[in-house]
Amino acid sequence: MIVVCEGLSCCGKTTLIEGCSVSGVVAVRKKLPRYIENPRVELFLQHDESKLHAAMEASSTGKMALVDRGYLSTLVFYSAMADITPNFSPWLVYRWLLQSLGASFFRPDHYIFIDIPVALSLERALKVRPLDDKANVWLQAPNRVLYWYERLFATIEHGVPVHSLDATQPVEVVQQQFDDLVQYLLNSPTDVVYEMARRTASKE
Repeated sequence: MIVVCEGLSCCGKTTLIEGCSVSGVVAVRKKLPRYIENPRVELFLQHDESKLHAAMEASSTGKMALVDRGYLSTLVFYSAMADITPNFSPWLVYRWLLQSLGASFFRPDHYIFIDIPVALSLERALKVRPLDDKANVWLQAPNRVLYWYERLFATIEHGVPVHSLDATQPVEVVQQQFDDLVQYLLNSPTDVVYEMARRTASKE
């Protein structure tokens, strides 16, 4: 089983994956350097494929692969970039996805969306990176990022169950709920729908 964790910048997904105490789980967290000058789109696509192949390998042994961001993050990133960048098109990324799905890799079995408000994302990000980084779409256009997550979950990824976790709660509460969800999914068929408590406060 492959489960991909997604969310806004600094939502806490990496912390939750690293802190997961459920047995039979493999964390897939291959990371690119935070700052890359003029990166090619292909670099991110190759990175996504590499992570998915590692996840598929772990899943083939009967383990759950917990992936820290998948190809959806790349789609969201470039879709939001197109919203704020004149004459930029994300079509190359979408074409790659449509050509590769079912060929070199497959969709995940589940998504876990770590849900925090935009304001909290920016507050946390300010502690670790400059908010004036013009290349960082996650920080320059977080509302567009959130919009594209919602839109792509409902369209391109509509067949994959999405489990939303309210990450505004105390970290120990969120970690326990995350572990409970992972354990539930690990013991259940891939088509289950697990109802987590959803954050009801309006997104800022």
